[in-house]
Amino acid sequence: MSTLLVSDCGRCHVVPLAPSTLIGRHWACPVRLSDPASPLYWLEVRWLEGGWGWRTLGGEERTHGGGTTLPAGWRALTVAPRRAGRVRLSESTWIELVEADAPRAHLVRLSDGAVLDEDAAVRWAEVRLDAVLPLDAEGDVSRAFPDGYVLVRDGDAVRVHAPGVHARTLDATVDLSRSGVFLDVDLPARAATFSGPVGRITVRGECVRVLEVYRAARAADIPAGGWLAAAGALDAYVELGGPADAPIERLSWERCRLRSVLARAGAVGVAGLFEVAPGRDARVRLCGTFIG
Repeated sequence: MSTLLVSDCGRCHVVPLAPSTLIGRHWACPVRLSDPASPLYWLEVRWLEGGWGWRTLGGEERTHGGGTTLPAGWRALTVAPRRAGRVRLSESTWIELVEADAPRAHLVRLSDGAVLDEDAAVRWAEVRLDAVLPLDAEGDVSRAFPDGYVLVRDGDAVRVHAPGVHARTLDATVDLSRSGVFLDVDLPARAATFSGPVGRITVRGECVRVLEVYRAARAADIPAGGWLAAAGALDAYVELGGPADAPIERLSWERCRLRSVLARAGAVGVAGLFEVAPGRDARVRLCGTFIG
């Protein structure tokens, strides 16, 4: 994940970068400075089609930093040795790019600014490399949350940071929307391998147990068509070794986790991994492409 080292009056901390990040003293800035000499809005750091850039929003006469000059008042922000890449307001207040990867979708807890890890995030939404989807979207990217959207639940709130959905079919390791992709599940090892004409992806973890529930139902055609209601899927999950006290939401969480892991590993077409039946029953089945 792309990260920024921030020194606020000499107190340093590392923050993840959203596609656009405001830095300053105002409460609305995701990176909030306590330095009383800082402008309310000091800098914006933004992903600019292949690299990071910065521009001054206030305190221009006191701001010093390098970087190639870009259009519209932007300067390139790069990882540079010996502090050469720092943008400084003073000797004790400055920023420095630590990791220059493209921005990745993530969730930030508003109460303390912490980035949610995978286990925490999957209870809120499906987090892909470039998008964050509602849990009930079942991979439908047309329902992706916009960047900056705030989710509120049970007195807690998180903000969505998402760079936006973009096609990655050219460098895809496995395209799940095409025929010729084979699925092999090793349940004791909790490992599932998707193999395509040009590559393979192995997924590990509890999501594999949930995947096996739907694979087995589709392969056996029990129930008819492999369509499983949530209660039946949960019973099968427990029979396969899942925790007996697992909430019914665990099925949705693990399907989301599976799609997220596949997408991060370079798979495309993950939205079609599971099919959802229309109507009130919310029945789900594995795509028949993977059933030999």
